[in-house]
Amino acid sequence: MGEDGQLQELFEQNNIPYISPQAPACKIAFNKFYTNQFLKENGFFTLPSILIKNKDKNQKQKIEDFWLSTAILPTLAD
Repeated sequence: MGEDGQLQELFEQNNIPYISPQAPACKIAFNKFYTNQFLKENGFFTLPSILIKNKDKNQKQKIEDFWLSTAILPTLAD
């Protein structure tokens, strides 16, 4: 409890002061994929990402497609 916003929600419902982000922000940040999507939608640069769920029957294909679409290039050192 705490990182996913449940503790903050409990404090807010009972008017208990606390020092941390509010519950909705914690809920978004707890899920790293959705955080990445939220940041991208709000104009921040994010690295490519993919969401693979346990129930996905085509996990392997999704991963292969992701890697084929993502170029990792070396940088030139000065």
